[in-house]
Amino acid sequence: AAWTALGLRMTAVPGARRRRPDVVVTLTTPPFIAVLGGIMRRLRGSRQVYWAMDLYPDVLTAAGVKSSRSFSMRLLRRLNRRCMNRSDRVVVLGRCMQQRVLDQGVDADRVVPIGIWPVNEPAPETDPAASPYREQWGLHGKHVVMYSGNFGLAHDVDTILGALRRLADHDEIRFVFVGGGKRIPQVAAFVAEHGLTNVQFRPYQPKERLNDLLAAADVHLVSQSEPFTGIVVPSKLFGIMSAARGCLFVGPAVAEVGRVVRETDSGRVVELGEDDALAAAILDLTRDPQLARRWGANARRAVIEEHSGTIRCRQWIDLIESVADPAARGAAAR
Repeated sequence: AAWTALGLRMTAVPGARRRRPDVVVTLTTPPFIAVLGGIMRRLRGSRQVYWAMDLYPDVLTAAGVKSSRSFSMRLLRRLNRRCMNRSDRVVVLGRCMQQRVLDQGVDADRVVPIGIWPVNEPAPETDPAASPYREQWGLHGKHVVMYSGNFGLAHDVDTILGALRRLADHDEIRFVFVGGGKRIPQVAAFVAEHGLTNVQFRPYQPKERLNDLLAAADVHLVSQSEPFTGIVVPSKLFGIMSAARGCLFVGPAVAEVGRVVRETDSGRVVELGEDDALAAAILDLTRDPQLARRWGANARRAVIEEHSGTIRCRQWIDLIESVADPAARGAAAR
């Protein structure tokens, strides 16, 4: 869908035997598929763009699966650095990821930051009460704090759990977790252990109802753990912003999400472990609904002006055209 939006004709790898592609874009799923792009670059003369959706093998060390000092990790890290330095361009999702890539010894002139864009179109600014999910899930009259999407190992959970416990007696607040992920059972066990009655769990919802779902919240939660900062960049922020809703980001201030939230005045950044500050921010919003509306309006405007699919795709088109043009390749072509 992204390439359709870009207006580019993409050729599958088998088709490349019939006609040499000008540019090969390799992602990071599956890991090290960039090796295949490098082979095509060398044997067929194609240019290569390495699109770092996440950083391997760093994900394995951040998740505690592998030691960063092991022989296999050193070997994989060297292979990944080689893939990036042999690509014409390396596209990263944010400034924190860009810094990690540069710290690994990748040439700065190859690295280009192009962020993720929302899959949902910018929605009108609406009252959360207008969302059909409010009636469907019994949320009328409540201040809804939502976590939507995957809640996985890359996301901090402890700060959020602390805030849940601090706000256990606030019946006017409803925490709604929509989706799945490895952290959800941990949250559910915590809720059961402490007898929390203002927390709901809902499954993933149809994609075509995304704006209605996101609009049902007064504010959204996004989190990121310290080890994953710069290795992955949570993409859910831009969907939230496109739905004209603000965000409480729990994570390092240097993370791309935290920077965007601060720069656009579309929410608040809460440092890891500061569950009292997160609880206080939620209470501030219940007492000042206009603050949440202002964040939502700022978020929607920022998506349209800075982070829309149209803007991101234009950046991709400019990048691919520059890479495809031999005169623009410069030193990266050698």
